[in-house]
Amino acid sequence: MKKITPKKKTWSGRNPQLSIILGILLIILAVAISEKDLFNASSMVSYDYEEEVNWEEEEALDYIDEVGDWDRTIYEDIQVATSNVEFDEENDTSMETYSDGDLYSELVESVGPPARTYTNKSTSTEPSIVEATWEKDLEDGDYVSVYIRYEKDSGQIISKDCYGSF
Repeated sequence: MKKITPKKKTWSGRNPQLSIILGILLIILAVAISEKDLFNASSMVSYDYEEEVNWEEEEALDYIDEVGDWDRTIYEDIQVATSNVEFDEENDTSMETYSDGDLYSELVESVGPPARTYTNKSTSTEPSIVEATWEKDLEDGDYVSVYIRYEKDSGQIISKDCYGSF
């Protein structure tokens, strides 16, 4: 007849109350982190693109006439759209729309097409945003870029930026 040896108790088997407490703490931590991420994601909807400012903009504007048909006056005269956030209490969602901005299509008529574009697809609460970039390599490895974002459906410009490497 074989001798039966008792199973060794694991750490959690020897300390079941402590295991339960640690499990609960891990769940609380996971919920806290996910709610923080949800808060950050919802705050993106009301981000005001007009307030974007790069410290290099003034210097880059000195070289903007190197980029296609751009010039400082065209850039400075761009009217950036106002962001409007509408909250739907019934569905507990908010929707961002834009108003009073210059049209991207009119800008392209003035300065020509961008070197590249990228479209951020819309969601049920956010519109599609297109990012357009015009750029020019300068002497000595420097460059200057003009970066325009516009809302795809309305065509309104929602942000502008001029930057470079000098």
